Amino acid sequence: MVAAPSGAGKSSLVKALLELDSHLVVSISHTTRAPRGQEQEGREYHFIDEPTFLAMVADGRFFEHAEVHGHWYGTSKAAIEERIGGGEDVVLEIDWQGAAQVRQLLPDVIGIFILRDLLIHTIAHKVLRCELVWRDIIVCIKIILVDH
Repeated sequence: MVAAPSGAGKSSLVKALLELDSHLVVSISHTTRAPRGQEQEGREYHFIDEPTFLAMVADGRFFEHAEVHGHWYGTSKAAIEERIGGGEDVVLEIDWQGAAQVRQLLPDVIGIFILRDLLIHTIAHKVLRCELVWRDIIVCIKIILVDH
């Protein structure tokens, strides 16, 4: 699972992971927001309306779900189970709310958490003082944007 706040670099990291390991597949989430730019249904997201999304939540069809910036996002249980059942290693690209839900369901999942610059010092300090005890691998990545 790769988790981070919006805009912290999840997509860039996941893209790099997929290029390095051909056995990894990324989960395609459902969302209630409209497609952006060149996004296509079933490639980046499954685009659905809010009533459909909320009905799926009520039916327990999501592995995790969260509202982010006024739109809903969620990972289908059936899609994850199908891929894992087929022997694939699945990467979830989610925000911190979804990561907390996944952690409850799968305590042994490996998590990569991307933190923005301001949080890195605070988290590192707490880790050193043993205030944070996670069975995860915590990865603090400083995202540097370079203009091309």
